[in-house]
Amino acid sequence: MTAVVEEPVGELLAGLAQLPSGHPSTWDLEELRTGIPTLFALSNQLASLQYEALASYDTRGGAQIDGHRTTGDWLQKRTRISDGGARVHTARDLRDHLPATAQALHAGTITNEHVRVIRRAFRVFGEKFSLIEERVVDFALTHTVKQLRAYVDLIIQQYQPQDHDDEAEMRRDDRKVFLSQSLDGWWVLDGMLDPATGATVQA
Repeated sequence: MTAVVEEPVGELLAGLAQLPSGHPSTWDLEELRTGIPTLFALSNQLASLQYEALASYDTRGGAQIDGHRTTGDWLQKRTRISDGGARVHTARDLRDHLPATAQALHAGTITNEHVRVIRRAFRVFGEKFSLIEERVVDFALTHTVKQLRAYVDLIIQQYQPQDHDDEAEMRRDDRKVFLSQSLDGWWVLDGMLDPATGATVQA
């Protein structure tokens, strides 16, 4: 379960208060340099608040009380989005299964895209993902979504090889690395890595 933050709206308002006054077109370069990252962090925090509100509404059966079949149906009707069901499932996972991910999103230090990649790993591993969630979130804190996706792919390849197609499995045998030392002491590295491993090494 995620830790309950008593005043998430207050935190958002405090963050907004730190932004420069006036329209962004009037901000100087320094205000833009600091203001833009703050805006993106606030956007992540707002997404966290949306998920927390959705999870609360879902738990109380609000959609059924309001005459809807599911919370996802209600959300799509009220907001006109097309992925209401997926957002509700994300809200449930953050509340019930992904505490470290939920806390990082609430802090604004990861994005919705990071969350989608982490949820993919959770769907593969199930409850066992709790053993590595913090490690994956720590990686997400300092890496792009693309790098996180490669990292998650590598973990899945290592521990869930049956989840990959036969072609990918056959090509695992193509991977090779050669390391040798020259006479003057320099090391020479050569080889071939699969896409996920190569992306992780590059990152």
